[in-house]
Amino acid sequence: MRPLFIWLLLFTITLSPAKAQLSTSNLPIFIIDTEGKTIVDEPKTNVKLKVIYNGEGKVNSLTDKVFHYDSYAGFELRGSSSQSFPKKPYGFELRNQKGENNPIALCGLPKESDWILLPLTMKKV
Repeated sequence: MRPLFIWLLLFTITLSPAKAQLSTSNLPIFIIDTEGKTIVDEPKTNVKLKVIYNGEGKVNSLTDKVFHYDSYAGFELRGSSSQSFPKKPYGFELRNQKGENNPIALCGLPKESDWILLPLTMKKV
């Protein structure tokens, strides 16, 4: 049985040019450029995606010039009630320049074109 690893991904969504509040992280850094478009539930919004990931246990920096992924993706909001939470869940599909699926092994995980950024939210009862 393969052990289950929980990956927490750090990502930044850029709706308009703004300064990032971080400069380095031990987690992968996702830079999502929506080019001013809003990410909605459906259809997927075409974005430019860059992923900074230098390997497990390595420090990732916004100043890194080599990207683990640097291409296109289609992003959409996920879930129903979770869309009302402060941190939104996103589903995304890696794409090539033609808009076709582009399966990639991101951040040491198996090769796939469909991914999820899922913030863990604890609901107080």
